[in-house]
Amino acid sequence: MSEIGVPQPGKSASAGPLHQLSEVVDQPGAAVFAGTVRWELAEARQLTRYDAVALDGRLVVGPAKARSPRVRIRCTPADAERLISGSAHPATLMLAGRLTVRGDQAAATELLDWLRGRSADLDMAELARVIGSAGPRDVRARLIEPARALVVAEVMRLLPHYLDAGAAAGLRATVGWEVTGPAGRAERFGLTIDDGVATVRAGQPEAPRVTLRLSAVDLLGMVTGNGDPAIMVLGGELELLGDASFALRLIRLFRVPGAAGPVQLGGPDQVDIGAVVRLVGRSSERQLRERLSGAVREILLDEIFTRMPEYLDADRSRGLAAEVRWQITGRQDGGYDSYHSKIAGGHCVVERNPVETGARPRVSIRVDPATFLKLVTSNANPVAAFLAGKVSVRGDLALATKLPAIFRLPKG
Repeated sequence: MSEIGVPQPGKSASAGPLHQLSEVVDQPGAAVFAGTVRWELAEARQLTRYDAVALDGRLVVGPAKARSPRVRIRCTPADAERLISGSAHPATLMLAGRLTVRGDQAAATELLDWLRGRSADLDMAELARVIGSAGPRDVRARLIEPARALVVAEVMRLLPHYLDAGAAAGLRATVGWEVTGPAGRAERFGLTIDDGVATVRAGQPEAPRVTLRLSAVDLLGMVTGNGDPAIMVLGGELELLGDASFALRLIRLFRVPGAAGPVQLGGPDQVDIGAVVRLVGRSSERQLRERLSGAVREILLDEIFTRMPEYLDADRSRGLAAEVRWQITGRQDGGYDSYHSKIAGGHCVVERNPVETGARPRVSIRVDPATFLKLVTSNANPVAAFLAGKVSVRGDLALATKLPAIFRLPKG
């Protein structure tokens, strides 16, 4: 085995990046390499293996010989160079599928922490791009230990930097985060906001106003703007234990660097109606009733009615002129929210909680939010819902049963 930095005859050029280790690993750092660390450098369908190990406080490297290396690292020579120089964050490379680390969990975690310490802060815009292009399935496959622990810790450490201090001025609250993992494992954090300044501490916070419980995959999706919290609640991926309305308002106070610029987390305009349609289709009415409360209900209703004009089918609504009053029950105070839609000439105008003028609409429809979502996403029959007493109609019953058919929501 040869000392790093001493060229050896016949050594592959792929070992080039590893020579930098001799310049960046001091004696304390060499302890990270106690036990053999095997670097597997993949390039042009070839895999070149090298072992790095600390001996007497020095780091030495050479062709792979150890039968049982303690940790294995696989990446391209270019990514190895970026890792060692500190120009790439290991979390981003792992989530992009360009870096794998296997072997002894404690040793792998220690090595990744050393590499992380050499790099600049996690680039949230790059992370957003990686998460968005990979998709939840690939992210879940790559987010295994020790990558999972590293990524979760890094994201939570950086989250306070993205609080909109002006929007959070005067706010004082503590929020718990419970990031679930395999075999019941969970990392807990406390996020405290004090007059526009946020701090995070690992561990269970005392008396949080609300706790957000979600998986590491869903955490990454949400904090990079690739997942909407309201839809995650609707789908059961995000549990809000405590003041749920406050939790969703709080999330909107964060502005993170996204792939296409700053992103307001949980902004209403981020709601993917196609995703709502798919979720409603595979959710029971009981599940929807449990999840459609407080802020989630308000966000989804407002977005559906706001976008209703663009979903109007001009052909199916040709010749129709009507005013429709929607009364959606389920408000926390026991009341309902009113939406007034005016359809004429193939166009639709919607007004929320309009001023009562005494004019009678052609039809008034009162319905709970779960049934409303089932109806507008074509996951329920309007006649059957009326006969079952789930929908109350005053006025033109024929028009009421026809309404879901003249609006076409995206299917995904």
